[in-house]
Order: sequence, then structure tokens, then C-alpha cells
Amino acid sequence: MTVETENYLNSYSGDGVNDDFDYTFRILAQSEIQVIVVSSAGVETIKTLTSHYTVSGVDNPSGGVVTFTAGNIPSASETVILRRNMTYTQGADYTENDNFPAEVTERALDRLTMLMQQIKEIASRTLNFSLASGKTNQFLPAASTGKLLKWKSDGTIENSTYTETELAASVSGAAASAVAAAASASAASASATAASGSATAASGSASAAASSAATAANAVAIVQTPLEFAYTSTTSPVVGDGAAYITIPARMNGQNVTAVEAEFTGTVATGAVTTIQLHNQTLAQDILSTRLTIDAGERSSATAATAAVINTSYDNLTTGDLIRLDIDGIGSSTAGTGLVVRLLCGV
Repeated sequence: MTVETENYLNSYSGDGVNDDFDYTFRILAQSEIQVIVVSSAGVETIKTLTSHYTVSGVDNPSGGVVTFTAGNIPSASETVILRRNMTYTQGADYTENDNFPAEVTERALDRLTMLMQQIKEIASRTLNFSLASGKTNQFLPAASTGKLLKWKSDGTIENSTYTETELAASVSGAAASAVAAAASASAASASATAASGSATAASGSASAAASSAATAANAVAIVQTPLEFAYTSTTSPVVGDGAAYITIPARMNGQNVTAVEAEFTGTVATGAVTTIQLHNQTLAQDILSTRLTIDAGERSSATAATAAVINTSYDNLTTGDLIRLDIDGIGSSTAGTGLVVRLLCGV
């Protein structure tokens, strides 16, 4: 006998009345068909031979019939899946110098073909790369609760360093900050008669943003026009990675970081240099090859002895990139207050 069809699975909708469901592929034993009933919620239940159903048509090239027993007939909200499910064994045993066992050999070849079809069905439900991608030997990292999968710059996959909850909080904070930024822009437009008036409006915007969204414990607000990390006028920076986060919006996709600057809108830092790094957490790469600094006693990075340098290999921004503010050093005598860090972006 031959294997004349590539069929290896059938799917039907139940109706609460019909108890017979055809399978259109060959099996070599009743136990080699798996019967699954799927609820409307997508819950799959594997049924048991004899207890829930019987099988006819074993070894028929065209298949046979699965008959559900009384009390187990699939309802109208359920789906029935019938699939070949053979064990991965080889039972043919040849005796040396016997006549060629054609029937046994053909049956063994049939079994191998059916096992290949079974593997094909399983493989068809897995994630695959396109041929054009050129990807081979890709492996998923170990599962980590709450973490997301991300692509690294070298084309491999790893777990994100932030959790789904942290990302959602960052996005929510960014949305709230965008509203605050719009209000700030409107206020600035109405009152921009002098630099001091503009600064007062910006300080009020930072306070409003801080009260509605903080992505770090030290009350950092995020303003995204331009990309801006703004501490409240009474808040001092604290050394550590992840002082705040900004998620790149779709409108900035493809733009590059062209310049960075920082200033204290409250008291200036004294005793030591304030040192700042900007990190693209999505790419796991620093944006600055030379960090942004504000010298001790100075108000702005504009007067820094060492200018910040942007790493042009990682200055490109893509929708959804998570940009992290790292504070690498603060004033040893006075940390300063109201730190503002800006990323100027363009194409």
C-alpha cells in the first residue's frame, strides 16, 4: 500500500448534534490519531480513545471516521481537530537470508512518510525566518518573566533589560508629558517677551509634568519637543543608570541625534563635574562616545572644558527606541537642582 495524500490534519466546527467526523489520511492503528476539541476561548482538550470517541478506517488510504460517544458530542461553540500522532519508532525487524519481505518493507516506508508528514505539520506551526533574511541558527534566550524579546545590533535576539510593566509606564509617562509639553509651548508662545519669562514658563511645565508622570523615583519629568529630560526646579540628580526614559515616537522615526546640551535651571552644582550619558536601551548602546558634562560651578554644558561627542554609529532613532538617561557623576558639594538634558534631533 502507498501513501497517496499529503493530508495529515482535519478541522471541523461542532454543532451539538453530529457525532461523526471524517479524517482524510491513513493511520496504521487507532491510537495514531489525536482528537482535540477546542473551546470558544481557545482552550484545547485532548480526548481519550474509547472514553470519548471510537475510530474506524484503520489502514484505509482514504482515512476513516471518528465517532464521539454519547455525552461527548462537540457543541456549536467548539472546534474539532483530527491529526495524525504516531510514535517515533521503527518496528520492522528483518531476518538475515529470508526472502525479501516486500509488504513489511513497504509498510515501514509508508510509516516513515507519515512521520515526515507529522513533522511537517508540527514545523508549520513554528516561527520561521524568510529565506531572504539569511538568518540561520537563531536561538531564543532563556525565559525571563515580564521581559520582552528584542533584536540586538548584531542581529541576534535577547531579553530586554526592562519589563513590559516598565515599558508601559514609560509610554504612559511620555503621553502625559506630551500633553504637558503642549501646554508649556502654548504658555511660552503667549508670554515669550523675554528670556526670563520663557524660563519661568518652562519651569512651570516641568512641575506639571512631574506631578502627572515620573519614570524614576527622583521625580523626573519628560518633555519630548524637543526630546528633553527635565528635573523639577527643586529636585537634585542622583548618580545611577535609568534616571528617566523616553520612548521615540513615530514622528521622529529615522531622525538622528545632532546635538546634546544640559543646564541647571535651579541651583548649580559645585565641587565636581556633573557627567551625563544617554543610552539607547533598545540597541544596548551608548549614544555618546564622550559624555555630556557641566563643569563645577557652571550653569550649562556650553562652557564645559570637554565637549560631548555623539557616536554616529548609534545616533539614529527608530520608532519605539527606549532612550535612557544615566547620571554618571554629580557635584560633590552641591548636586544642583532643576537639571535639564536635551537631545536635538533632525534628518
